[in-house]
Amino acid sequence: MYDLIYLRKDLSELEEELFHYSWDIEKPILMITKESFSNILKRSIDDKLNFEELVNWANAIECRDDIEFENDVIQENIFDLASPEINGDITKNKLEKILNSLEN
Repeated sequence: MYDLIYLRKDLSELEEELFHYSWDIEKPILMITKESFSNILKRSIDDKLNFEELVNWANAIECRDDIEFENDVIQENIFDLASPEINGDITKNKLEKILNSLEN
């Protein structure tokens, strides 16, 4: 599951692996930290991860009980990224603002 947090493999391959993990779990086993989330944002800003992949990644982790978030800001931003049709288009400017909010 660490590969999912850091998106180290193809997302479709990672999503297949997720089928081995229960959605309903009492205690999370992984945490998305400011560092890991910042890494994903920077990759997208640097065109190493396109916006569609970023949305798909956010959707893959958004509602999982086995993943927790270091803080509410990260969780809220992942929700926003997972639903651009509701929360507005993803742009590099938007990602840079999110990144700056994590550093404050």
